[in-house]
Amino acid sequence: MNILGWYSDVDILYAPMSWGSDHWVALMIDLKTGKISIMDSLERANNKKAVDKIMKPIVVMLKAIVEDLVQDTNSTSPLATSFVYERLSDVSQNDRTGDCGPLSVKFIELHSQGLGLDGISDDMVDCLRLQYALDIYEEFHQSLRG
Repeated sequence: MNILGWYSDVDILYAPMSWGSDHWVALMIDLKTGKISIMDSLERANNKKAVDKIMKPIVVMLKAIVEDLVQDTNSTSPLATSFVYERLSDVSQNDRTGDCGPLSVKFIELHSQGLGLDGISDDMVDCLRLQYALDIYEEFHQSLRG
């Protein structure tokens, strides 16, 4: 088994993040530049002050976490000295309740492949929600039979 090393082999991380009890965003964390890109399908739900409050602990903790995880790597690139965040523009916005979780996952899929995050319609969201439900059912069903 070939294990990839933090920072030397893996320098971009993607993660869904819960903002409170009813909203999800996607994060892209670039370990080398220290930039966190936020992909938010409902930007109007949180103003800059609220986002600053949500992201401050992440920005502060990430440097310590990364230093601890990658301290023994043989990378010639220096670690980021600090982390900052930005909200990506041109991200599809969706006002329907319950769509932010599936959209966060879709944003991660699209962004990791270098594809655009805009132009996702409500009909497309309905299809991806159905596909995720079918994928989960199939995985669960197979584990029961297998």
